[in-house]
Amino acid sequence: ATDAICEISVKDSGEGLDPEFLPHVFERFAQAEGVSRRTGLGLGLALVKQLAELHGGEVSAHSGGAGQGCTFIVTLPIRRSESHAPAAAKTSWTVDPEAMQPRGLAGLRVLAVDDQPAMLEHLARTLREHGADVIAVPSGAEVLNRLPTPDVDVLVSDIGMPNMDGFELLRHVRSRMGPSFPVVAVTAFAREEDRARILSAGFDAHIAKPIETAQLVTAVRELAQQRRIDAPPRESGHPGKFV
Repeated sequence: ATDAICEISVKDSGEGLDPEFLPHVFERFAQAEGVSRRTGLGLGLALVKQLAELHGGEVSAHSGGAGQGCTFIVTLPIRRSESHAPAAAKTSWTVDPEAMQPRGLAGLRVLAVDDQPAMLEHLARTLREHGADVIAVPSGAEVLNRLPTPDVDVLVSDIGMPNMDGFELLRHVRSRMGPSFPVVAVTAFAREEDRARILSAGFDAHIAKPIETAQLVTAVRELAQQRRIDAPPRESGHPGKFV
């Protein structure tokens, strides 16, 4: 299956934005000094960015400056497939019924990172509902502040984060925790080529957003169990990958 691209462009004739402010336009409650007043952007554009990324797309903003309006472009993938099953359902592992029990993750400590507060809260709540002890942090820097530690069994990480994305974070985590430390990618990058790139980078599992609870909980449980089996020698190499 290949992906086509749908591009939606919205243009207004308002007062526009300074080009230097454009990199900040999707930040929550960003403000810029306008010609006659301060322009406050609230949450709207930040939510647009989050929704676009949740569907595997992206959004950008363009403006020629004061008095020249703004153009916003949303790009979304359109999956062309003979199968009606979503790509995220194509897995080489089966859901663990024990993991899906209310206490299926009991005894496990999971470190979760996502720069979007709503997604981080959802991720943490999902894991806690299955018995995990969850440490939720908003950035890769916060992850590194808590590592190395023997108390964390699995890291669950977003990919598209500012300042330090999931790939850079993975490299730091591997250097601190070793190659057998389990790291699960939970990401809006859901295409087959995205999955292949993420797994080849060294992530142990790829879970596409919107999150399927069964996939996430099973991956966390099995990776943690495998790590505990491999823990004494820790020389047997990387655990098998879930795709």
